[in-house]
Amino acid sequence: MILMNENKCSHINFIDGLKGLAALLVVMSHLYILNLGSISNAIFFALAGFMTASPFSDKKPIPDVLNFYKKKLLRLIPSYYITLLLVLLLTHERYMPVRQNLLNFLFIDSYAHLWFIQQLLLMFLLAPLIYFCLSLLEKPFPCLKNNLIKAVFVLGISIVFRLFITPRYIYIPYGTSKDPFYLYQFLNGIAVAYLYKFTQRTSFESILRKYSVLVTFAELIIIFFITVTSDEILSLFYPEMKGRYFGWLFPMSCSLIVCAFIYLLLINQTSVIPRILSIKPLIFVGKLSLQIYLIHWFFIRYIQFGNKYIDCVIITGISIATGYLLKNLTDQMVKRFL
Repeated sequence: MILMNENKCSHINFIDGLKGLAALLVVMSHLYILNLGSISNAIFFALAGFMTASPFSDKKPIPDVLNFYKKKLLRLIPSYYITLLLVLLLTHERYMPVRQNLLNFLFIDSYAHLWFIQQLLLMFLLAPLIYFCLSLLEKPFPCLKNNLIKAVFVLGISIVFRLFITPRYIYIPYGTSKDPFYLYQFLNGIAVAYLYKFTQRTSFESILRKYSVLVTFAELIIIFFITVTSDEILSLFYPEMKGRYFGWLFPMSCSLIVCAFIYLLLINQTSVIPRILSIKPLIFVGKLSLQIYLIHWFFIRYIQFGNKYIDCVIITGISIATGYLLKNLTDQMVKRFL
């Protein structure tokens, strides 16, 4: 079950740029600008699934699993806990009661935007089990050694999970309500990883490169569709659609569109859109995407100038600066731990 080389995968620049764009869209969405937060979440979950594909191999499953957990938890947990501590110390329960903060610490419950972290942690914990099950299935079903068939199989599991399992049996605590488990969006990202690996090993990629203009056109169509289906744009033409967000109404369709976009970027990395996503400012923001996601919501509560666009610029700038400091702090802590 050997997929992309981890180092090679981590150096696909547009991935960080896409994370940066998604982080900016989250901030904008929480300020009711475009309201594309569901698209951003689908991007994050899909990229998380895609990136988990690289560390696993058949030769050393146990060390790889332990190393995988160590890397993912050390990237996620320190920033999360420091953010919760700072909020508790600086707001003195005005924002989040101690009891709620404790539940967040233990991942028993989630508050506001922190549901995303809770779900992401569960996905990372389940990832080795998912790949282990896939490797076991290769023995009775040798056809699954083909990456294309495996991509279709994982996608099929994702659809079954979304249609029959999540709505009925699996929910995640979210305050006084319950959230569906978005594992299917994570699985869709894994399917993209297998599909991309299949493309790399066949002549299909070279064929697609000959039609780079058409691939770019398809990418632009997806961008246009995502933009016009945002609440703010769609309601200009259909006022009755105000407050109806495409991504939340059709989460599976949203995830599939995002995954198609990611796949097109992967097979067409020299075209204009991946190059735009690879510019240094977006990559810089992308490397801080976790920290920006964690802290921006708390600034929204206290920074309000009466104009959402001005608020967005100020909150985004403060979140990037604070996220940079938070990331440096957690990186130093992790280095000492290691």
